[in-house]
Amino acid sequence: MFDGRSLDGWDGNPEVWSVADGAITAESTAARRIGSTYLIWKGGEPGDFELSLEMKAGADIHSGVFYRGRVVPPVTRPGAPQFAVPADPKWNVAGYSLDFDYPLDNVGNVQDTARAETQIGWRGYAVRMEAGQRPRAIGVLGDRDAMKAVVKQGDWNRLHIVARGATMTHVINGQVMAVLTDDDATARKPSGVIALQIEQYGTGRVSFRNIWLKQQ
Repeated sequence: MFDGRSLDGWDGNPEVWSVADGAITAESTAARRIGSTYLIWKGGEPGDFELSLEMKAGADIHSGVFYRGRVVPPVTRPGAPQFAVPADPKWNVAGYSLDFDYPLDNVGNVQDTARAETQIGWRGYAVRMEAGQRPRAIGVLGDRDAMKAVVKQGDWNRLHIVARGATMTHVINGQVMAVLTDDDATARKPSGVIALQIEQYGTGRVSFRNIWLKQQ
């Protein structure tokens, strides 16, 4: 998916995304804050797949890897904090994601930014979504706080996303973080774009490399 040299096959804000040292990078600094924006893979809209990549993020970065997404205008949610730099109006994606943030509060979670309640699969749990109900834990995968220890802060982490039918599995550095079964047929997304994200929270650099996709 990434040739290690260029952004061929990807689409995003050229003022934000670049290639440095063999990795896709984006950086937000105190002097140059950027709103939430996405780098979108243009190679298709996978449904069932396995996605593997390496990711490194600074200590104040909020980011994620989106899949089964749609390119849509950004939405301001009631009660959400307002920023001097708004979200990118052109390169914005809504869909499932593997959340990656520091200080690791939501790292590994299954997020769905197309829903009103975005955090729908929690680190440490197998979770089921059903129509008209809130997400419900149906199993325990481990201690969610202890799982933070597998994440290498400021270093490369191997992320693995498995999407098969209604079930999404998130793995970081070999540790299964979260499993979501989305049985809400009205909101479930069977396919969509893959995208890399940098959020408007915090400052620092995020990098991605060695990105591989196996479609089912």
